Amino acid sequence: MSRQYDEYILEHKMNVYKAYQWLNKNLPDLFDDETTAACEYHCQFGHDESKYKPEEYDAYDKYFYGNNKSYEVVQNFNKAWLHHIHNNPHHWQYWVLINDDPNEGEIILDMPDVYIIEMICDWWSFSWKKGDLREIFKWYDERKEYIKLSEETHKKVNDILYKIHKKLNESDVNEEN
Repeated sequence: MSRQYDEYILEHKMNVYKAYQWLNKNLPDLFDDETTAACEYHCQFGHDESKYKPEEYDAYDKYFYGNNKSYEVVQNFNKAWLHHIHNNPHHWQYWVLINDDPNEGEIILDMPDVYIIEMICDWWSFSWKKGDLREIFKWYDERKEYIKLSEETHKKVNDILYKIHKKLNESDVNEEN
């Protein structure tokens, strides 16, 4: 167990929750009572809990905080990442169904709103860490063609990001006056 990795997880979870609190305060139209309760729980308590499990903890710790990236370390990390995305529905990869039958191919499922919001808070947490709340927009622009979202989920993600951007710009104008 590494103190660095434990501190990273704690800081990341706190930044996810900060992002959620900002959304809840500044964009209340995103939330109904059910979504608020679920998001509050997932973003404050449940987010990335699997990182503490044996299937993920040591592999992540060695990959990010160890001194070598041996073949074994990389393979163990890849298995841990696979476990992570298959056990955390706030990751878009969780919602991509890859069928055995080539005629069925890949099916991209709609994400429930609670996980869309948690996913955006997860992405945005790195902007909070850097102190640049607009960094998420560059990050998303660089990846949006790769990220596999259903049409409905894609619309919701873009709408939420647009609303965040608009609200941040409004805040800037208010601070200038």
